[in-house]
Amino acid sequence: GSPDTISYKADVCKTDLPYIFNGKEYNETQLDTLYYACDSVVIVGVQVWDSVVTHVTGTYKDEYMHMNGQVYYENVELTEVFERMNGCDSTVYYHITVLQCLDMSVGALPEQICPDEKEILVPYDKYKGTIQRATITFDQAALAQGFQNGELTVTDTHFVIPIPAGAVEPDHYTAKITVEDATPDCGNKEFDIAFTLYYPASVFVQKWDDVLVVLNKEYNGGYDFVGFQWYKNGQPIAGQTSSRYYQQGVTLEEGAEYAVLLTRASDGKAVMTCPYTPVLNGASQIAVNPSRVAPKGELRVTAETEVTAVFYDVMGNRYEVDNTQNNSVLRAPHNKGMYLLEVTPREGERQYFRIMVE
Repeated sequence: GSPDTISYKADVCKTDLPYIFNGKEYNETQLDTLYYACDSVVIVGVQVWDSVVTHVTGTYKDEYMHMNGQVYYENVELTEVFERMNGCDSTVYYHITVLQCLDMSVGALPEQICPDEKEILVPYDKYKGTIQRATITFDQAALAQGFQNGELTVTDTHFVIPIPAGAVEPDHYTAKITVEDATPDCGNKEFDIAFTLYYPASVFVQKWDDVLVVLNKEYNGGYDFVGFQWYKNGQPIAGQTSSRYYQQGVTLEEGAEYAVLLTRASDGKAVMTCPYTPVLNGASQIAVNPSRVAPKGELRVTAETEVTAVFYDVMGNRYEVDNTQNNSVLRAPHNKGMYLLEVTPREGERQYFRIMVE
């Protein structure tokens, strides 16, 4: 009779080679006929399949969600293996770039910025991303005072705004800070800021333990003021709206902070001074008598050393007097009013006395 014919078909993945049938190796796709005794014929068909490898590259902003629902916030390399119908693997390599766009906020500026400071620190919080650089653009008023547009110094916690050298007029100013994102295509961040430069506390002086006086323009930097409101520890003091702070029978509080809101005559703008903490003299080693005197009346100064003396009226005007010797006599100003007598000993601390000329 005719020989028996048997067919075998094998799908083999390339990664599984060699394929062995009845002791014979197969390493490629082929059709092979084997003859055996008793007129038996075996036809072997070997189909070798390549493994499929796919590379997927993608760029995403802020996050990447994979098909399995997993979310990634940073660059990631993923590998997935799928089994095809022929039993061979299909491997997919994912090369994912996640752009970390800058996310940040700017905090509050210092409430008190004094002219003797060299810089303004603007705090910020950065939640993610990287700052490439930061620039600032000032309003016209700030530019007129010497502030300059340009790049800012950036620390880990602050933007640093330099205060121009020289006299900068105390005022309210605005600016815009632009922060460039180090990640391409993420855009910039912009923040509007406002700040106030205060007057230095040196525009007013302590005359004794219960009086503060705003100096006149010859001594305060050249300003004429038409409005005054005195403050203590950040709160307005009722009734204290003149250039002189004085409350009958009330001494300045040791450790407290005093300031005055000043209104300029030139433009009507009101700006605060930086705070001042009084220094209390306590018991005086200098005596001045009497405390009430007629115009050009005599005042006796008792001190242990030679002293010099100067009068100030309530407007801060200065009145020079002759140097006095121990237990000597000086004359009061010829105009009636309240005066502050500043007495400076050759040795020891300067002291102040209230003198009423009436």
